[in-house]
Amino acid sequence: KDDNLRSWFSGIEQEVNKLDFTEPVGAGRKIQHLISALEEVEQFHQFGQSLQSKQYLADTREHLLWMVRTANISEEVLETFSVIADASYAWGPIISNYTVQLHDRIKKDPFSTLKL
Repeated sequence: KDDNLRSWFSGIEQEVNKLDFTEPVGAGRKIQHLISALEEVEQFHQFGQSLQSKQYLADTREHLLWMVRTANISEEVLETFSVIADASYAWGPIISNYTVQLHDRIKKDPFSTLKL
């Protein structure tokens, strides 16, 4: 029984490794099928006795769902992330020049933070 499950999970691993994320819709569908297969194997193979195995399957399904979400991120969102990352990187040196002044002002008058 364990050998059959081991080979089945090995097949699932191969399916995950073969996913092509250049086609996010197709990859998403395959991932949904894999999630369904994991739910079915949990129901039919008495994993209820082993909480560790049950948790592992739940974590795996959650990771697969995150893969679907990640695969469906649009190019526009990726560009927005890039702009935000660039801005936050540039903001670091600018704010570090004023940090000491901000700390001094807040120590003198804590209510000055309302002006920020």
